[in-house]
Amino acid sequence: MKNELIAVFNAIKNSPLRNGQHFISYSAIAKKTNIEYTMVSSMIRMLIVERYLSKENNYNKTGGLATNGYKVLKSLP
Repeated sequence: MKNELIAVFNAIKNSPLRNGQHFISYSAIAKKTNIEYTMVSSMIRMLIVERYLSKENNYNKTGGLATNGYKVLKSLP
């Protein structure tokens, strides 16, 4: 599982940066890392709990969910 966690972290860290946040969808992370969508979600939650990332939910003009923004708080050991 550690390799998957590193892959998800790196996919986020290497995604486009705008206003101090990285923007990438769960499906793009899954495709980049070859990890199932539900596993990507779990990995992101773990990275947030361990304070490697923070997540900001973003919304489109009609109030629907848009791609989340992530801030890298610290590097993985």
